[in-house]
Amino acid sequence: GPRRAAAMAEPAVDIDFLRFVGRRTTDAEGEQKDANVLVGAGLLGVRSDASLLAITNRFGALIVGTAEGLRWAWLQELRSHCAPGGAGGSAASFTSVACGCWPVGVALNSDETLLAVLGVAAGGAAQLLLFDLPALLRCEGG
Repeated sequence: GPRRAAAMAEPAVDIDFLRFVGRRTTDAEGEQKDANVLVGAGLLGVRSDASLLAITNRFGALIVGTAEGLRWAWLQELRSHCAPGGAGGSAASFTSVACGCWPVGVALNSDETLLAVLGVAAGGAAQLLLFDLPALLRCEGG
């Protein structure tokens, strides 16, 4: 679990989830470039360059920050569900992790053993949580 836990009341308002949309643009020199933009009414105050996704190739997992906390799934399972003829990525088994805040950024350290979560508590205070990633994924020694 997190190295710092905080009790949090249920949110008083509904918050739309974010989605990242890829857009192709043309710059002043006429070159086409891809850009990711945030779309949604309740963007949680997240800047367009904030990351709510972390991928660990070392442990083979995708970690996502959501309005409810964190969710993670094994990459191999996602890959098999998203393959032609698969059930689709939404059929993958995601594990939910309560973190006591609304994440606005997630990141891994260089050796992918720590997950940092920057979040906002119910009262608006910023929180920084550090998770031992092998323990979070229940694969100590991986």
